[in-house]
Amino acid sequence: MIRKKGEVGFRRISWDEAFNFISSKIKVTKADRMMFYLTSKGISNEVYYVAQKVARFLGTNNIDHAARLCHSPSSMAVKEMIGVSASTCSYKDWIGTSLLIFFGSNVANSQPVTTKYMYYAKLKGTKIVVVNPYKELGLERYWIPSTFESALFGTKLADEFFLVNTGGDIAFINGVIKHMIEKNWIDWEFINNYTFGFEALKEEIEKQSWKDLEKFSGLSRDEMLKFAKLYSEAKS
Repeated sequence: MIRKKGEVGFRRISWDEAFNFISSKIKVTKADRMMFYLTSKGISNEVYYVAQKVARFLGTNNIDHAARLCHSPSSMAVKEMIGVSASTCSYKDWIGTSLLIFFGSNVANSQPVTTKYMYYAKLKGTKIVVVNPYKELGLERYWIPSTFESALFGTKLADEFFLVNTGGDIAFINGVIKHMIEKNWIDWEFINNYTFGFEALKEEIEKQSWKDLEKFSGLSRDEMLKFAKLYSEAKS
């Protein structure tokens, strides 16, 4: 889609027209006034590499991409919280765990290499649950190309989906914690030795009714109990 100076609205153009339009603009633009911006979804490292080479060939180092902007806030927050700005575990750590939980994440689409580790984790008995407003098809079943069996028949990745309302994850978590407190499924030794503020959390959650938690989360009290049980029974 394109809109030239003086035109109202946008009109669809062919690839040839787009190429000619962009190249004509590049020819008359000074390198220090040129900027390249790459999206992150579905772009491989090889494409990033070539795009940066093209930008530098044209005389500019003004190039950025969505992945950097996306992760700048998260890496800074993680740095402040735990002292390092990157992940503190390897995907290999998933293999042999009791439970893997994904909140609002469709890794089969955004980080497909992880599905291989999920496949091997499931062979070791790992359960995978997803908390998300949408039942992501890739997490329901995925064909992992690097694994012969999965490439042929596909692999059922998620054992359970908890389909919360959009923005309902906090109410869902609070309901889970409410169940765990009521059932005494709490590791008090860990809470007392390594955390602070739990009593304030407990008092706040006790004020929240099941009716409100169900309304805002979009899930029933029984579904929150199912998640709480899975979580409390997991060894790792």
